[in-house]
Amino acid sequence: DELLLVRRRTDPRDKWSGQIGLPGGRYEVDDETLLATALRETHEELGFELAGFGRMLGPLGTYFARLRQPDDLAIGVFIAELVERPPLVLSDEIAAAHWIALAALQTTYASVPEKVEPVDAYTPISREGQLVIWGITYGILERMRSLE
Repeated sequence: DELLLVRRRTDPRDKWSGQIGLPGGRYEVDDETLLATALRETHEELGFELAGFGRMLGPLGTYFARLRQPDDLAIGVFIAELVERPPLVLSDEIAAAHWIALAALQTTYASVPEKVEPVDAYTPISREGQLVIWGITYGILERMRSLE
């Protein structure tokens, strides 16, 4: 019934600085698979091992960052189900974590500094106020919601 989202810390070197998104990060040569990358990054960013709190449901697909820059990324997305909320220990990459009810994800439009025109977005309320979920995270969540 809920989704765990993160707010990235503010960092001028980060394309997604300060934005709401999903936990994740870059593949490293020691990662055997992209799933291993996702599990490692979740542990590094949020401080818990999935196996202790839930199970992997499977891959959701591959998405592409379209920032028109030479280092644009292909993003592998995996969905997990937690049977209980794990205690979170946020890394220095993460400014905040938010548990958001899936029912709160209603499509609307929002203004974001990166775009001239309003964009499709979710704008749920959290303990830090209104969140704006847009871009690739919005697209990933739309795909996930279409499978419910």
